[in-house]
Amino acid sequence: MTDEQRNALNYWNEIYAGNNWKSREEIATDDWLEPFEEWIAPCRNVLDLGCGNGNDTRLLLGKGKRVTAVDQSEPCLESVKRLFPEIEDAKCFCMPGILPFEDGAFDIVCADLSLQYITEKDTSAILEEIRRVLAPNGILAVRVNSLEDTNYGAGAGEEVEPHLYRTGNGMLKRFFDESDARRIFGSFEILFCEKQDMLRYSAPKKVYTLCLRNLEKEDSVNVHA
Repeated sequence: MTDEQRNALNYWNEIYAGNNWKSREEIATDDWLEPFEEWIAPCRNVLDLGCGNGNDTRLLLGKGKRVTAVDQSEPCLESVKRLFPEIEDAKCFCMPGILPFEDGAFDIVCADLSLQYITEKDTSAILEEIRRVLAPNGILAVRVNSLEDTNYGAGAGEEVEPHLYRTGNGMLKRFFDESDARRIFGSFEILFCEKQDMLRYSAPKKVYTLCLRNLEKEDSVNVHA
């Protein structure tokens, strides 16, 4: 584990250790998946990658999905298991490791603000793992920070690679423009890519929202030929 990963784990453990939710109704949701309904409606098994407070776990369960939650923080997972006892499983996982699931285990991977805290090399590695655990034609739903997200630190800190910054607490945090999003997620078929306002927090947050389809590797090559 790198220093930045250790700093991030300590930060999130401290955040989630303070959770005192009494019920799932206290967990805020925003239906950012609604534009993808035609693609996700037939899907059943979902991996909530970086589940955090369970915002998307709650949303996905409400859509009738079978949800498996993963996060690097044990206190986070304990809270999610307590509030959502009907989830299929909850596992501790630190990116960019090997996801503890079989090939093709999921129809959807939901990565909401979780693929923005690591280097581009590590992002490529976890995207390969996501492709592995997704079924053919499975869906990856993603939100990531926008370069315009000034309410939440865009451009602040030491730039360690283009648009990736080391913050004051020693974590890494990436901000995307559209070309970053299309390039970094280019091994998938891009069904939807749009800059949006995320309104789940106290101030508006600028994000890029993507819906991506998992292709066989030869098909992925053809997309870019």
